[in-house]
Amino acid sequence: MTRLRQIFFCLLLLALAGGRGAAALSGGEESAFKAAEKSFNIQVWDRAEREFAQFIEKYPKSEGRIDAVSFQAQALFQQHKFAAVVALLNAHQAEAGKQADEFLYWIGTAEFQNTNYPGAATTFGKLARELPESPRRLAGAVGEAAARAKLGEWPQVVALLQAPDSAFRQMAPALGNSEMFTRGLLLLAEAQLAQKHFAEAEAALKAISAELTPELDWRRRYLLCQVKSGAGRMEEAERESAGLLTAATGTTRADWLAESVAFRADVLERLGRRDEAIATLKTNLNVSAPVTRQRDALNQITAVALAQGQFAVATETLETFVQQFSNSPAVDLALLTLGEVYLKQAIAGPDTNRLTTALSGFDRLITVFSNSPYVGQAQLNRGWCYWIEGRYPESGAAFKAAVEGLPSSNHQAVARFKLADTLFVQNDFAGALENYRAVLPLLSNWPPVSAALRTPVLYQLLRASLALTNLGAAEAAMRGILEADPQSVEASGGVLLVAQGWTDAREPAKAQHLFREFGQAAPDSALRAEVDLLVAQLAEQQSDWTNAVVAYDEWLTRFPTNSPLRARAEFARALVEARAGNETNALARLTNFVAQFPTNELAARAQWWVADYFFNQLQFQPAETSYKILFQKWPQSDLALEALMMAGRAAMAWSAYGNACEYFTNLTSNPNCPDELKAKALFAYGGALMRLPAADTNKLANIEEARRVFSRIAQLYPTNPPTALAWGEIGNCYLQLATEDVSFYASASNAYQQAMTSPLASVAARSQAKVGLGITLEKMADLKPAADKAALLILARDNYLDVALERGAATDLYWQKEAGKKALKVLEVLEDWCAVEKLCGQLQVWLPWARVSFEASRERARKLCGEKAKAGI
Repeated sequence: MTRLRQIFFCLLLLALAGGRGAAALSGGEESAFKAAEKSFNIQVWDRAEREFAQFIEKYPKSEGRIDAVSFQAQALFQQHKFAAVVALLNAHQAEAGKQADEFLYWIGTAEFQNTNYPGAATTFGKLARELPESPRRLAGAVGEAAARAKLGEWPQVVALLQAPDSAFRQMAPALGNSEMFTRGLLLLAEAQLAQKHFAEAEAALKAISAELTPELDWRRRYLLCQVKSGAGRMEEAERESAGLLTAATGTTRADWLAESVAFRADVLERLGRRDEAIATLKTNLNVSAPVTRQRDALNQITAVALAQGQFAVATETLETFVQQFSNSPAVDLALLTLGEVYLKQAIAGPDTNRLTTALSGFDRLITVFSNSPYVGQAQLNRGWCYWIEGRYPESGAAFKAAVEGLPSSNHQAVARFKLADTLFVQNDFAGALENYRAVLPLLSNWPPVSAALRTPVLYQLLRASLALTNLGAAEAAMRGILEADPQSVEASGGVLLVAQGWTDAREPAKAQHLFREFGQAAPDSALRAEVDLLVAQLAEQQSDWTNAVVAYDEWLTRFPTNSPLRARAEFARALVEARAGNETNALARLTNFVAQFPTNELAARAQWWVADYFFNQLQFQPAETSYKILFQKWPQSDLALEALMMAGRAAMAWSAYGNACEYFTNLTSNPNCPDELKAKALFAYGGALMRLPAADTNKLANIEEARRVFSRIAQLYPTNPPTALAWGEIGNCYLQLATEDVSFYASASNAYQQAMTSPLASVAARSQAKVGLGITLEKMADLKPAADKAALLILARDNYLDVALERGAATDLYWQKEAGKKALKVLEVLEDWCAVEKLCGQLQVWLPWARVSFEASRERARKLCGEKAKAGI
């Protein structure tokens, strides 16, 4: 409508143009005036302006002076020097005389063209009201109305053109069939239409009785179409639009034809005749249509086709336009729109080919039309294409280019938001945070986008802040969400995330404060159950067992049917009992939990706790059964294999060595068993075999099998810590086998040496191996004649003392005590009583908890040592 008014006003001014004849002159004045007038008549405006200015300066008292001023002003006007026109005529207004109306007319016209609509309205109004005899009066009345229309002062326009005492109505009887009067009625109709006074607008149009030029006829028809459309009389509007299109065809105005096409297509679309609308719009896809109308047609055809799901129609129209009118300035929009159609199709159903085609269109636009205003939008769409494909670095680069190429707009806000998202998914949380923050000021200028994006932006800002452990910024973002959209999922989720952040930072009081605020802000939130459960967990984390029990009990009462969370609450409630020291109550609750929630992910953990309880209470048979149940009922649990291992240990503890062997071999043969656990199971299996009674006359068969098992550990897991212990157990096996074949003592000695020198050996493993080697040396000494025993016994003594006298980090207290006892026995055999007395005293200091066990030996050794001293031995 605005563009059409501008066209109409331009025609109005052209229709009003004209001047008065020159005054009678003589001599040189006449020659100079006629010379300037000739330049004016052939429209050499700069020359005419200069020559009339020279005339005014040279003949200041000439009777033709005012005419010269008028002509100079018109020459200036034709050069669009509107301010100069106003200045010139105002400077000579006082001497205008009979041309006062002409001066006012041109001042008003120049002000209008210079967009000084208030000034133009005032000047035209003065002409219409103060000079009633002027032939320019009607032009003044219509000019003032036109200026008021430009200002959107529609009631004033109606009053100027409709009031009985107005200049326009006073002149109606004499000029009712004039073109100027017709233009006034058209302005009146437009003013009524702008105020949605459809009946009054139609009445003004029907009052036009003059024979119209093609241009005015088109104008009248266009306004009539607008009236019928605005009043909802679409069938009538459709019929009128056909005439409008015919009228436009009869003019030379391509822009009016394009306007008519656009209007008729809009009416057809609103009537549901979308195929006809598309066919009509295609008229505007030719090079003679204004570029803006070409672009409008492309947009509207695409929108109509897509509304009907006619993707093929949309793409075919756009591709045809690009091919046929490759030089059209609207090709950039066609490429953009075509890419967007393919992008929408790809989003509707992932299609790599469509994304590739879309990207190709966007890339062509950016490359070929690098100065196009749509380059920024093309980059934004490229970002979406790469985002869909998960190509986040490329997506981020495109979104960044869009941010830089788009003007401040809703699209720029979206581009900035998605740039932040790409940085976030690439773990560049600092960059993401910076860009999320930059989005917020943009949103304030675009309310619709702000409504859609503000909460998601704040939520992502919150997440980025948490990733950077910036809890203050995270909480500020959370409060922004609560203020803007307290009932949203982001609001409740944000509270939970920030509260969890404070909890992880060991600030439970701040977390509890947030939960209280959340309860007040959103008491009916779908996340209320989860929030209240976290309140109980916070009390638990602070070891406030009393309040934790109360909170869990209140939760279980308040949310009896919340199945997913109820299991968590029941489980946590039972563990609080245990941590408060009420393990019997915890046992009962967790046993019930397993029965009540057998398919819950926490059921296996509950069963583990029950089994651990029995194990720690030294009730190994029910412990074994409980661990076995866990493996059988929840074989996919990450606790299942460990439970099988623990079942074997429990069986070992109550001497059910056959059961233990079964558990351990189940683990060693399980392909899903991790190597570390498999190595432990092999080791434990070997230990079970060593304790398992023989089933036949070969009493050492199980010992030999155990040796082979421990040897497998050394072979299969040479870099695994249990390997050093395995060598020690191999030595123990050989030591037992040597009871029937003394040649195995050498093998035992070698195995213990392997354990002692292994870089994987722990202090305990190395100490155990040294003690084992000492035992082997003692056994070997027993096979020697009395004269040869001492040397082996001394070697055994030294190995024992290596362990017994060790201090610091390399000390294992159990093996220190065992080695000390064995060293004392060897020293007693060697009758080194003074050494016995000293070693006992040292061990009593180092092992005060075993002091009594060495007291008798020490007293006896002290006595014998004294006797030897008295005897001089």
